[in-house]
Amino acid sequence: MDLNITLKLDEDLIEKLKAYAQEKNMSISLLLESYAKQIAEWPDYMRYLSSKMELPLDFDAREVYRYLLNKQYTASDD
Repeated sequence: MDLNITLKLDEDLIEKLKAYAQEKNMSISLLLESYAKQIAEWPDYMRYLSSKMELPLDFDAREVYRYLLNKQYTASDD
């Protein structure tokens, strides 16, 4: 069940969100929902780290995790 919420955001941020959402052919609501779902799936340590730094809107923790795993297991033993 979908619920409506009201957010109070900086006007400049809203304009940036609109532009980004338009580039991705999605609504701001869908963009924020998608981002919120990603955050909800993050392990606790990722939530902690993300509260200490600014992450880009399109940050994907799973992509970073896969990259790090790949780097770990394909590293040469020089």
